[in-house]
Amino acid sequence: MERVEGRIVAIYETWPLQLALEGPRGRIDVALSAETAVIAGGRAAAPADLRDGARVAVEGETTAPGAMIAARISILAR
Repeated sequence: MERVEGRIVAIYETWPLQLALEGPRGRIDVALSAETAVIAGGRAAAPADLRDGARVAVEGETTAPGAMIAARISILAR
């Protein structure tokens, strides 16, 4: 499992939800699944709590260069 930190630069209104992050290695497209856990302040949150500009840590599986499926997304303090 890989961990990537970055800032959300786009949220695509698809199902499942997809995000674009800008991180240290450039842009990464992140797909959520029905099982993706979203955490904010150490507590469970909803995908709807994800916002453009939020700093997040994503843990998941890389599916292609610059693309991954998230198992867990933690919304980090600014």
